[in-house]
Amino acid sequence: MQTTVLSNGVELPAIGLGVFQTPPDVTAAAVEEALRLGYRHIDTAAAYFNEREVGEGIRRSGIARDEVFLETKVWISDYGYDATLHAFDKSAGKLGVDRLDLLILHQPLSSRFDLTLVAVRGGRVDMTVAEAEGLLDRGGRDIGRGLEDAKP
Repeated sequence: MQTTVLSNGVELPAIGLGVFQTPPDVTAAAVEEALRLGYRHIDTAAAYFNEREVGEGIRRSGIARDEVFLETKVWISDYGYDATLHAFDKSAGKLGVDRLDLLILHQPLSSRFDLTLVAVRGGRVDMTVAEAEGLLDRGGRDIGRGLEDAKP
């Protein structure tokens, strides 16, 4: 499968399955079938309410976790340092994984942009979409660093 190499060296599969508006009762089967057909990028979000089923589909597929690029999103109510860490743990728990390949903010929270920045710069994630596209100031905190170093 063709991939795009992000600025931090991570390879992102060019084609993925997004499960927005996929009912939970069919999500696991859809993910399992997509992986059987060769998809290796699965995109979900806390706000889609189907993370558990996505994880189930990955496990049922028999594809090794290291072969699947797993992405989810933090909802705006979980922006801010501690809330974002909690959201990471919640999503990873629902998905049944110990790591996420990409955790992004679902959308900007313009009324509290300070919380958006804290979530981006303090989260326990390897990258954000903005960083991957080179949109963040290169002098900003490196999201790949340890939590102790990233905490504002």
